[in-house]
Amino acid sequence: MRNVINLNKMKKLLILILLQLFVSSQSFADAKTDLANNIKDYEKKILGNQSNYFISSDEPAEKMRVLGYHNFTGKAGNKKNYQRSIMWFEMASKYGHPGGAYYLGLFHYGGTAGFEQNFNKAHDYFVLAYEHWTNGDFRFGMGLEDFSNDMNRLNPNPSKEFAKLRDLFIKAIDVPSNDRYQNLKNLSTKSKVVTIDNFLNSEKQEVLCGDGSGYNLKIKIYASVQNEFILRAINSLVEDLLTKEEFLLSYSYAKKIDDEIEWFHFNEDEMFGDGMDYYKLFFNNKTKKINLYYQPYDITKSSEVYLEAYNQYKLMKKEKLLDPGGDKHLNLERKLNEYFYKNYKKMKKKLYDGSVETYNMVCEL
Repeated sequence: MRNVINLNKMKKLLILILLQLFVSSQSFADAKTDLANNIKDYEKKILGNQSNYFISSDEPAEKMRVLGYHNFTGKAGNKKNYQRSIMWFEMASKYGHPGGAYYLGLFHYGGTAGFEQNFNKAHDYFVLAYEHWTNGDFRFGMGLEDFSNDMNRLNPNPSKEFAKLRDLFIKAIDVPSNDRYQNLKNLSTKSKVVTIDNFLNSEKQEVLCGDGSGYNLKIKIYASVQNEFILRAINSLVEDLLTKEEFLLSYSYAKKIDDEIEWFHFNEDEMFGDGMDYYKLFFNNKTKKINLYYQPYDITKSSEVYLEAYNQYKLMKKEKLLDPGGDKHLNLERKLNEYFYKNYKKMKKKLYDGSVETYNMVCEL
């Protein structure tokens, strides 16, 4: 009976995947047709410059964003053409590009490109831009400072409601959590208390952590036994780009001690040198949120610790790839984690109290 149920689930999943592929390919074809039917000769020259693209220039929606941007700014030696800029951004948004929706929101936020300021339309487009970004395959290709600079340049003295919209949008882009999305959508500044227990008892068992610069890490638990966990800390933007081996090696063994979750992760890196990352999740009584303390170390500078850690890591890596989650793999993970924990203070002191950078991130469900 179980095999029949699993087979039915698999069939449904395959049908859904095929439908998504069909919709995606149809959307690509429609976008390609719209681009070909509306482009002018001077715009073809703009598309010939590869430096104008944030993503693959094969994507019609990205080409639409590029044309919208250059018609708005008048760069590349062309005159500004707001009408065509709006047309291209509307098309880009239609095909799921967050940049298209963002610029349409920006036009209404700043009262430019022929529009008057319109709070409701700016809000609607910023929400749509966030949804395109988190649900699709496109990226803004911009940093948090770029958003802030755009808004402050076009609306240097915003009213309280416009300033609130700006801040909520930038916060949501910084840490794309459900909590921040709901705040943006509902124009709320209320912040939920998030404890370690909230995290451990949540359905997805994952939190998103950001430091205010646009750099974020997703912490997700995949398995747990009492106070021991197998989890991952990874930048959500590169998660889908990992190979199967990279995906497996990104797992870490972690342990809950009192109300904190601590772990170490050994990084094998031929280009920049091997490293060790230290992580600690804890509840911050001031912010009423989970915080992530994260420090990467160049472990090779502590030769005696590095050599032993590397030898243990090689044994653990072999078992991790052969039988992930097996008893032998987990025992070797525990052993390596205990070795790092035992030598952490000594290693930290020897490495001049830390690393190249120290991150203190706020985390949300």
